[in-house]
Amino acid sequence: ELLDESKLSQGNGYMQMWTFLAIILGTACGGQLITLFSANVQYAAFVLVFFSVAGTISSLFISKGEVSSSKTKFELNFVKESFLSLKEIIRKKALFHTLLAIAFFWFLGLVIQMNTLIYGKNVLGLSDMKTSLLVVFASVGIGAGSALAGRLSGNKIEFGIVPLGAIGITLSCLFLGEPQPSFLGAIIRLVILGLAAGFYIVPLNTFFQQKSPPNKRGKYLALLNVTNSLGILLGSIFLWFCGSYMRFDPAQIFFILGVLSVIGTVLIFKYLPDAFLRFFNWVLTHSIYQIKVVGEENLPEKGGALLVCNHVSYADPSLILASTKRHIRFLVFRNIYNVFFIKPLCKIMKAIPVSLNDSPKEIVRSLSEARKAVEEGHVVCVFAEGGLTRTGNLLPFNRGFQHIMKDLDAPIIPMNIDSIWGSIFSYDNGKFFWKVPKRALYPVTVSYGKPMPSSSPAYEVRLAVQELWAKAFKLRGKYQEKLHMAFIREAKKRPFKFALADSTGINFKYIEALGSVILFSQKLFPKNEDPIDKESEMIGVLLPASCLGAVVNGAALMVGKVPVNLNFTASKESIDSAIKQCEIIKIITSRKFISKANIEERPGMIFLEDLKEKISRKEKVLSVLKALIMPIFLMEILATGMFLV
Repeated sequence: ELLDESKLSQGNGYMQMWTFLAIILGTACGGQLITLFSANVQYAAFVLVFFSVAGTISSLFISKGEVSSSKTKFELNFVKESFLSLKEIIRKKALFHTLLAIAFFWFLGLVIQMNTLIYGKNVLGLSDMKTSLLVVFASVGIGAGSALAGRLSGNKIEFGIVPLGAIGITLSCLFLGEPQPSFLGAIIRLVILGLAAGFYIVPLNTFFQQKSPPNKRGKYLALLNVTNSLGILLGSIFLWFCGSYMRFDPAQIFFILGVLSVIGTVLIFKYLPDAFLRFFNWVLTHSIYQIKVVGEENLPEKGGALLVCNHVSYADPSLILASTKRHIRFLVFRNIYNVFFIKPLCKIMKAIPVSLNDSPKEIVRSLSEARKAVEEGHVVCVFAEGGLTRTGNLLPFNRGFQHIMKDLDAPIIPMNIDSIWGSIFSYDNGKFFWKVPKRALYPVTVSYGKPMPSSSPAYEVRLAVQELWAKAFKLRGKYQEKLHMAFIREAKKRPFKFALADSTGINFKYIEALGSVILFSQKLFPKNEDPIDKESEMIGVLLPASCLGAVVNGAALMVGKVPVNLNFTASKESIDSAIKQCEIIKIITSRKFISKANIEERPGMIFLEDLKEKISRKEKVLSVLKALIMPIFLMEILATGMFLV
């Protein structure tokens, strides 16, 4: 009631952190108080009274929430009320399983807390002071684990860390059952146990709060506290049975708890397999990529929708899953779906296999399954290009998704993944895999567009994806490499590979193209150029799409100018307007070209024919040698608004 849903996980993380810190530190302080007041134990009561008064005063400052069921009649028979609430919860399987999982946690918590005190004295042979230190380290682990669980969950309930927590609790308990443990080893295992406990309990508590009906949330939470108390009671009975009746030592009790936790972990994996995969995916993607999500609010929180996304790398599905809290069903290329280690994961995530090589009947069956999923309120994602782009550019869209969405009352959400081209899972250098990462935490932007009607044709959806791509380009920030810098880097990497060619017969290798850019930058923008030209940032380029046009653009960028490519097919008025708006003084063109294009000569034009006469063979050779020999870092320094000399 006090927090927005997006802050609920973090709020629970902090709540659990302080709750368990208080419980376990309170237990630890018991040993300290006995040691401190060994002669007059009754003085410890004054300390307890002080904290009781402080707690009572602090409770007066709690903000008042809305009373959601103020008209509900109060029942004196709380046992009957609890059973009625339990019957309702049992019918809601997800809530019931969560209720049992939380009660099991409190069962484990009581046994671990009390057993640790006996473990410290009887197994490790520690003093009261050192024994209470064990509990302190466990409490630090729980506090850190709870806060971290809230942090990792972000603005959603991250169920994927529950199985992770269960595994951590299981392994820690099993290793605490070691016959001859060391003090340091016990501390490390208890800290890990605490961290795992925080991972386990925070998402479960958050889910139970969120999914309880608002008008019955108080009753449901009251029943949760009752079952937690039963879990604590069973923990006390279990500890008595194992310790006093069966005469197991504390290390053996930890081992038995580990075995019990194995059963609980197996059940969690049974009910939450996709959640654990989602969290594993989140950790993996955030270890490789730095993900920026834009427009997530455009994806509806409930109900069916179809995501239509560009396809740049094999990591695209993982990035999409990491960008949203909703479960997504993907249409997966059948050959990939059938890979032996991917197929089990696809089945858990309920992916839908499809291939253009399938029979028409098989394709229709796959599309119909996707359609049914959207009708049932699921989010389905399709890569409408039908395959991975090998150029980084957007390919034509297939129209299969139109069959999925025909006459459905659900939106199409255009999506774009930007900046991932060139990463290790995209097609680059003739490879899809086995490439060295270009940088740690590769920056990626995942953009969700505005919802579109289900009747939207393929070309409109493709246009929407392109618009998202254009907007994402502005978000690249410090990771956006300037065009001429990228060209220098590429040319130095593969100097003797093919780079440019056009219909005039010009054919450049990378090193020749870079040498030409260096040479043109010197000749077109000499050091002693007119001061007025120096002040003009924009340079007009009136050339066709050609090798020389590309070289002129590169030369302008190399000296810190902005090339403005004037549209020679436009009217004279349009060209005049562009020149005026950009305050262009110098226009680089060709006499032969403007003659063919029927464009009149004007003041400020520089003709490439005149430039050609000023370039000697020696200068050409030197420029290529300069491009070949000069180190990249020096080229980058000289190309930052300066002249390459």
